[in-house]
Amino acid sequence: MSSADSPLNLVRGPATQPGWAQLIRLGGDRVAILVDELRKSVGRIDGVVQRMHYSATEENWVIRYEVGGAELFTVRISPGVLEANVALIRPEVERLLQNPTLSKSVRGVIQNGASEEGTNSIRFLLRDRSMVRSFANLARVRNRLISNTRRGFRRMEAPSAEALKDR
Repeated sequence: MSSADSPLNLVRGPATQPGWAQLIRLGGDRVAILVDELRKSVGRIDGVVQRMHYSATEENWVIRYEVGGAELFTVRISPGVLEANVALIRPEVERLLQNPTLSKSVRGVIQNGASEEGTNSIRFLLRDRSMVRSFANLARVRNRLISNTRRGFRRMEAPSAEALKDR
């Protein structure tokens, strides 16, 4: 077997999608346990979808978590390492930093990774079960923020039947 065909070589481009087990095995036993815990915890979010996605910027396959077409976060697995990446805009950063249900460690990572403007790509190293649980809580809180924002836009875009009667 050549090194290009090795189960550890998942940087093969978008044409060769690895299997789920192959991608998860890449991290090793400890990472596989953490991935399983993350999947179970995030799986409680109503409507969450998990997809394998080729990231051209990372030149690797990642696991992408979405709700209603909106990306919550991505997960990258490499030997011995489990990382999550969240793209946050400044208003989200501000609201998340003020959220008392998020752990201090999660708020610290957000604060250290955030810039003043634009979209912030914030990377979380998920080293242990505690950090996985804290990150999963962030995903749930962010999902609520996204859902509330969407509802607000819908309210602004579509006037109610009562409002139309008054016109």
